[in-house]
This record gives sequence, structure tokens and C-alpha cells, in this order.
Amino acid sequence: MLATLASLGTLAAIAIPGCSGAKPTCEDRDVDGYGFGCEAGPDCDDTNPLRNVDCDRVPAPDCAATPFATGCPCLPGALACYAAPPETEGVGVCVGGSALCIGGHWGVCRGAQLPSPEGCNERDDDCDGRVDEGVTSPCGGCTPGCAGEAWGEPFEATDDLAVTSSGELTLRREEVLSGDVWIANSAEGTLSRIDAETAVEIGRYVTGGLEPSRVAVDWRGDAWVANREFDGVGSMRRVATDPSRCVDTDGDGLETSTDARVVDGDECAGPVITIGAEREIPRALAIDGNVGPDGGGPGDLWVGLHDGEAVLHVDGETGAIRARHELPGFSPYAANFDPWGTLWMISRDGYLASVRPSGPDVITEIREVPLPCYLLYGLDVDRDGRVLVTGFACDVVSTFDPASARWSTVSTPPSVRGAVIDDASGRAFVAHSDGRLSRLQVAPLRLESTWNLEELGLLPRDSIGVGLDAFGRVWVASGNGAPGVGVATRFDPESESVTAQVPVGRAPHTQGDLTGAKRAERFLPRGSTTRVFEGCPTIGDGPSPETEWLRLHAILDPGANGRVIVEGRHAATRAALASATFVELARFPGATSPIALDLPRGGVVELRLTLEVEGAIGAPRVRRLGIEQSCPGPE
Repeated sequence: MLATLASLGTLAAIAIPGCSGAKPTCEDRDVDGYGFGCEAGPDCDDTNPLRNVDCDRVPAPDCAATPFATGCPCLPGALACYAAPPETEGVGVCVGGSALCIGGHWGVCRGAQLPSPEGCNERDDDCDGRVDEGVTSPCGGCTPGCAGEAWGEPFEATDDLAVTSSGELTLRREEVLSGDVWIANSAEGTLSRIDAETAVEIGRYVTGGLEPSRVAVDWRGDAWVANREFDGVGSMRRVATDPSRCVDTDGDGLETSTDARVVDGDECAGPVITIGAEREIPRALAIDGNVGPDGGGPGDLWVGLHDGEAVLHVDGETGAIRARHELPGFSPYAANFDPWGTLWMISRDGYLASVRPSGPDVITEIREVPLPCYLLYGLDVDRDGRVLVTGFACDVVSTFDPASARWSTVSTPPSVRGAVIDDASGRAFVAHSDGRLSRLQVAPLRLESTWNLEELGLLPRDSIGVGLDAFGRVWVASGNGAPGVGVATRFDPESESVTAQVPVGRAPHTQGDLTGAKRAERFLPRGSTTRVFEGCPTIGDGPSPETEWLRLHAILDPGANGRVIVEGRHAATRAALASATFVELARFPGATSPIALDLPRGGVVELRLTLEVEGAIGAPRVRRLGIEQSCPGPE
């Protein structure tokens, strides 16, 4: 008589000993091909597919320490799994898999793609955020038959130069600290200034228009606020933070707000500047890196006109309109610059626009955000150029990596609105309408924690704006904190607690860079590095063949405000290079790769790579340089 045991994961029959003529069938509880009566042979551990004939060499898992390891007890179901460093999951080709509970024990992880050695295939095989690094030919890509030497992928950092997470060479950055938090009080037409350290409102200024909302802090630390004026003409105003930039108009001493009290004719609030035409509604505001030749300027403003479907370039010194760029069909709602000088904007109906200033013109590209629904709301950009957007109606956060053109999306608690990225930790913080705050890892994108901000006696509701101060603390602007007022809540991610709540004006419908977090770093103006190219290798014991130096290949982005200069010098030996003179081989923008080389045959070549930027942002990035060469074969 043959009895069959059927249960989840139990796939084999068991023969009952003693029955005449019964032939044992394969009993394989862990589905690894080994077991009682199996053709492959018996199984020394039939609960673990990773142990079958080698239990003396493969230890059993410590299920107390790792309860979800293969072979550990389980209840029926499935488990997400990924047997590689967690920071690589979702990067490049790497994806997680799943394990089934088989016969009461966890099976192997299936369907996962783990990091592997990088191959020249235009894919990120080792899942480090870089594609084909270290395996491309000197000519770039996987060009067959191209001989020579390549430099980069990754480069090495110097005192003035840094390497991005993608292995590109760029300029180092220096910190620019700002200690204020700015909250636009939409229902009363004012702008609150809060000292981030003391959590005290140290000024409140009239914005000069109705429905102020968007805020941006310039490179001097002054705050700009845009008035939406839904039924009229929008406007902007700057509030100076340094008395030297305030104007004592009547000669009787500076009159300006020093607490929550509004001062008539405040002499630190600049002139009101008209923006756009009637009902064009300024709803996006960002500061570029145009800080002037001495580096002490404020930067220019870029103002998105929501119903005007355009973006205005505004002089940060004078407030004059420098240019208007039409965006037919696109309604800017939020905006920010990335470190390389590209302006990113969202429209609420599900589109992401990139605007790259290039002289008097701009290069614009509009992408659809792949969400199951629309109503985008918040936007920020990290120090590597990844864009993060919030989907208010979808309850999701998405990121877009321009380097790989890859989107990632994660679900969040309901009604996600404003967003800010902490570049120091690689975390983003997003506000929710119901008074909660969530923290996410940006790369790869994951939701980590959600906290309730209802503490210290004030109840945040209708939270919208979120900013990061110079001390790494998060500020959230909310309404309904107390009757007739709003509240700015300070949250410390380290202690995971609310450390201050500051009453502000009515209905703070604030968005943008509330604290100057996007002005926290600026690029150094210049940096250089060198590398020696040895030429053709020696064959056997004979002399090195004479190298024919053919072409210089470069893969780089000069940035919106940057330059890349490549110089070279040639000598018979390394020792002789010091007495040779560098000559310019290429300058970007302007040059087109590849560049033909006019150098003597043989010897060695030293390249000097110089990166420069005229501005606080918009620096260049160099992915690789290569010298293509020809080596004569043996006679």
C-alpha cells in the first residue's frame, strides 16, 4: 500500500516499508534533488536545500540570530529576500527575490539578481551606480580594436577635486551655513523669520501682496517670497538679513522687525517686484549659481508662472526680468536647481521638466512621471542630481536619476506634500497633511520611519512645507497649530523627537527652500590633476615599441557654468616630463571628442585636467579621458 503525504511544500511520496513489491520513491522535502530514495543520493539535511551531502562542511544556520535564513522554521507563505549588501538592491541590474516556506522551512531565495563583476555591456552589473566603469576601451564604450589607456571610472579625489557617487570627477564643495527658517503666512500676507537655534521668531515682514507661498534663500542668506495673487498680478519681495543690505530711507536709524511684530515701512524689506501678467500666478521659485565674478552675489531667481506656462529669469541684484521662456502645456508648481546647473520643475498634472540654461537660450525636456495617479506636490534634488517628487493623490514618493534615466517609487502614508533631502545622510524628509513626518532613504529609495508631530501642546494640521536647518534638524510648516495661527515644528532626527514648536502667522501655505538648505554648499572655483600615459607596452626583453599617439577621447559634461581644459606634454621619459611644457589640447564646451593629437612618436605623455566653474553651482563632471594609440607589432 502506498501512502502520500500532501502539504505546502511537500512534493514527494513516501513508500511504506514492508509492503510487498513496493519500490521507494524520492522523498525530497527541501526540493534540492537529494533525499531518501532519490537518484542523486540521500540528504544529510532534508530541511535545507543548501545542505545535502556536505553537512560536515556547511554549518546549519543560526535561526535565533537569522530566523529567515534558508533552512529555518517557518509558517506557510513567502518571504522577500536579497543576499547581498542592502544598499545595492534596486541599483543597476540588482533586484530582490522571494523564498517559499517549503515543508515548514525556508527555501532558497529565487528570482534575485545579485551584484556581479562589471562587464562592458552598458549595464551596471556590480550595482554601484556606475555603468561599465573600468572596462570600457580608451575610445569610450565597448569599442573593439581600440588600443590605448583610459583615465577615470573612477577618478581619484584631490584637495580641490571630488568624485561623485557615479565615479565622475568634479570640483569639491565648501559649506555655506544659514541659521534662519522662513515661513510664508498666506492668509495674512507676511513672512516669518525664525532663528533655527533658539526657535524664536525674530522678524515678521509684510510681503507686499496677497497669498504669499513660495520661498527661496539666496547665496547671501536673504529670503525671497512670491505672492500668488490669484485674481491679480503676482509679485516678489526680498528680505535682507544683513543690516548692510537694508536701507535707512529717512535717516533716523534702521526700522525693521525684531520679533513677531510687523513694522510699517520695514527698511529690510525691499521693493515689491511685479512678476508676470494678470492671473499668471508665480508658484515655483529657485535660485541659480550666478554669484558674479567675485563670488559674492546673491544668484538669480527663476520664477515659474503656473497659469502663464512660462519661467522667468530674474536678476538677483536688481529684480529686473532678464528673460522669459515659454513652456506651452506645462504649469510650473515647484522648482529647484541641481548642482550641475539644471533647473527641475514639476507640474501638478504629472510632468517633470528640466531646463538647462545655455547662454541666452534654454534647453528644455519634459518627462511624464510614471505614477498610477497624478497631483504632484513637492520637489527636491540631491547633491548627485537625483530628483525626488511627491505624489499627493497617490500617496507615493518617486525619484528620477538623470544619469540612468531610471525611476523608483515607494508608497508612503497618506497625503504626502513638501520634501527636503539631507545630503549629509542621503535621507529625505516629507511632510503629510495630517501632521506626520516621514524619512526615506533616497538611493535606493525606501521608506524608513514615520513620526507624529503632535507634541508640546500645538497640533500641526495641513502640513505643507518642510526644510532642513544647518544643524541637521527638520522644520515643518503647518496650519491649525492654535486658534488663528500656524506653527513651525522643529524635529530632531537623531533623538526622533519634536524639540520646538513656534507659533507663526495665519495659514502658512509655505513651499520651497525654507532654510537655505539648497545653498548649503558651493563649488570651489578651480581644481587640477594629472596622469602619465606610458604608451605601448614592452614585448618580451626587447625595447618598447614607438607609440603613435592618435586621438584624445573625452566623456564629460561641462555643466551650466563650467569649463574643462585638457593640456598635455610629451617627453622621452618620465623623468624628462618635468622640463617639458604643457600645451592646451582641448577646451569644453567648444571642443568635440575625439581630438586628433599632434605629438612626437614614442616616449610618454602627461595630461593635465583642469575643472573650473563661474558660479556657486553648475560645475563640470568628467567621466573619463582616454588616449587612443597605435603600437607597431614585431617585424
